[in-house]
Amino acid sequence: MKIKFSFALFLFALFVMGVLNVQSQTVSLDIKNSDGSEKNIDVNSLRKITFGNGMMILNYRIGTVENVITSSVQKLVFTSFTGLNDLQVEPATLIVFPNPSREYISLKNIPDGDVKIVIFSINGSQLINLQHYTNNEMIDINHLTRGIYIIKVNNQALKFTKL
Repeated sequence: MKIKFSFALFLFALFVMGVLNVQSQTVSLDIKNSDGSEKNIDVNSLRKITFGNGMMILNYRIGTVENVITSSVQKLVFTSFTGLNDLQVEPATLIVFPNPSREYISLKNIPDGDVKIVIFSINGSQLINLQHYTNNEMIDINHLTRGIYIIKVNNQALKFTKL
């Protein structure tokens, strides 16, 4: 049963990675064993992962093969990293409104001084870059497709929804 669950989890993770278009992302596989040990593998270093005879077989691009006993695996986690990892998300009073919105958004309580605004898609692609933003200025989001977006204001980040 544990092997079937691990295999199903692995297939689901592969499906999600394909849907998210991870071309510009670093994807790693974290293997957590029941003895408490952990291993982190860059997925780009793998040629393929197969399961058989109670083993997870990791075939590396450099030609080496590593066997992991599936009964010792407690958890498999696929993690992706985008350019948003350097953000310091602070629970500040910065507000995006209206949220959700169809055409325009504005920011309330932006910091004083020179403010740089960058809007990213949920997968980390930069879509809008405003070098100088002033208070109460409206940001046109008409051209964005429906979905969730991240807006970075200097080193603060918020999410908003485009309807």
